Amino acid sequence: RKQRYVYCTILDSIAKVTGIIKFDLHAEPESGKKQLEVGGNVMGIYDLGPGRFGSEAVFVPKEPGVSGEEDDGYLIFFVHDENTGKSEVNVIDAKTMSPDPVAVVELPNRVPYGFHAFFVNEEQLVHQQAEV
Repeated sequence: RKQRYVYCTILDSIAKVTGIIKFDLHAEPESGKKQLEVGGNVMGIYDLGPGRFGSEAVFVPKEPGVSGEEDDGYLIFFVHDENTGKSEVNVIDAKTMSPDPVAVVELPNRVPYGFHAFFVNEEQLVHQQAEV
């Protein structure tokens, strides 16, 4: 099936991630614009807040292996708060893009800008450990 939703980072002028934006590629473009110009309609924006910068988001389905709605899951990403010097992992609802995170996990050390990550479930982790 064709992918419907795309989650992208919003960058400030010095390439720091200031938020996450959700596009619906199947939606009609805004009036007066072509689909290519807008990449689909904006379905939601998650703003990290002043002085807070993050990483790209990783999508994790709510129920792995279950064929539900494409955006039924979570976005997980790192955030560094320059105001406090602390880093954390944020989990938000990918469907609603609510400004209230589902979970915030404070980290013991700073996560540098540009840090990349991916998600593996427990079964994948056990399989990977068995091969090492």
